[in-house]
Amino acid sequence: MSEKGNLVEDDLACFREIKQDSKDAFKFLYIRYFDKLHAFALTLTADHFLAEEAVQEVFIRIWEKRRTITIHSSVQYYLYRSCRNMLFNLLQRRAAQTQELTDEEPVAVYSSPADLLAFKHLNHDFQTAVSQLPERAKAVFLLRFYQQQKHREIARQLEISESMVEKHWANALKQLRKKLAAYFFQ
Repeated sequence: MSEKGNLVEDDLACFREIKQDSKDAFKFLYIRYFDKLHAFALTLTADHFLAEEAVQEVFIRIWEKRRTITIHSSVQYYLYRSCRNMLFNLLQRRAAQTQELTDEEPVAVYSSPADLLAFKHLNHDFQTAVSQLPERAKAVFLLRFYQQQKHREIARQLEISESMVEKHWANALKQLRKKLAAYFFQ
């Protein structure tokens, strides 16, 4: 059997032990993958703190949910996919927090309770539409819209071409326009 096959079997065996509450197996998995996952997260974001936070969260969730997680083929694939998803979730959460801090009090802007209610509905529907975007389009949208990053910066951070950033940005805008059309064509 190949070395890669042994690694897969060792990781799966290690994970089975983690499911049985083995702290030593968890420590082994953590030591084996932390630096690799951190380097991977850094390829998606230049923020060292955010990359480390994403990897830490992945391992915290693994320990917390160890009894319910099912991995059939590759622990390594599961870890990398979880790390990527966690990083995008953290980016989305950070963008939402940034937006909350910059939002003005709507009471000062709207003259009637009906206007305020309409704004709250629009804002809710907007947040829902953003959360339903495809993963890459959402990441590009969050970085561009909330963090005001240029396409070049986003391309570097997500390690994709600028033309792909433009494609994802256009896709996000198209889908948001479609989902929010009722607000603009009443």
